[in-house]
Amino acid sequence: MSRKKLEWLKNDRPIRQGNRITITTRGNLRIRRSRPDKDTGTYTCIAENKRASLQIAFSDLYAIIQETLQREKYLLGFLADEADNSTSSITIDPFDKQKRLLQLVVANWSACSTTCGSGVRNRKISCEIITNNYFEVFPLKTCKHAGIKIPASVEKCNSHPCTRWVMKEWSTCLEHKCVKEGHSYKTRTVACAMESSSKLVNEKLCDAASRPLTNKECRNPLCRPVWNTSHWSECLAGCGESGVQTRMLTCSWKGNGNPAGRSCEGLPRPVLTRPCFNNCTHECVDASDYCSIVPMMKLCRFTNFRIKCCHSCSSMIEDPPS
Repeated sequence: MSRKKLEWLKNDRPIRQGNRITITTRGNLRIRRSRPDKDTGTYTCIAENKRASLQIAFSDLYAIIQETLQREKYLLGFLADEADNSTSSITIDPFDKQKRLLQLVVANWSACSTTCGSGVRNRKISCEIITNNYFEVFPLKTCKHAGIKIPASVEKCNSHPCTRWVMKEWSTCLEHKCVKEGHSYKTRTVACAMESSSKLVNEKLCDAASRPLTNKECRNPLCRPVWNTSHWSECLAGCGESGVQTRMLTCSWKGNGNPAGRSCEGLPRPVLTRPCFNNCTHECVDASDYCSIVPMMKLCRFTNFRIKCCHSCSSMIEDPPS
């Protein structure tokens, strides 16, 4: 075979020789200082009516380490013959004509091409001889001819329909939903819908982590806490005696009257007790001629005098005694 008739192609185009890429007098292709951006591709050697191709690809350091670790597992037998069908066969190594194990090396699945709507994922499958010093990659048909079943390298994934969250407009700031002074909140409806038709579907089909908020705070001047007092109780005292009156205290929002919890704590508290005098409800008359002097002698503070001299004691008291 004349070497002058030998031709090298890269990606089906003739290779241009230069300082980095040359074809030796023996017909070998030589690439110096290889570069991933320039030299990745399929190289084909054509000699008369025969041709052969090889693939040159580059891997980063992480990928090289991963591939090396994976092949070490195959070399140690950890991953060989895992499937129901045999993944290895004895063959003659063309490198040194020794009998070696021909193995099918199956990489992990790639990420799915889409997150929904039926994407695809793939995995690299190669036919190799793996030794302690090197590994050789052969066409997959070599493994197939050796009786090794080739698994699928592409499969469908994420076939669930594409969905999205849909929201209605925010409501007005709710007057009856105060959350703190000067603030209540507003709401909106959130639902899950088909991306293609906007048809509403079960919320479980949408991503829960990205679900939009259904309520948020807003300014509401009506949300002002105020103290509210009940009516005064009856005078807690016996007939003709001094006592106290009490009333209840609650905190509510001024705008709607709903309970405001502890929001009034910083406000001045209304008085909850006051003195009172319990006038007798029965007929109030003096039972003695001497009752006229009882008030002057300040004896009305005693219960028996207030009862016997009810009229005189009542007429002399304008304000309830403390």
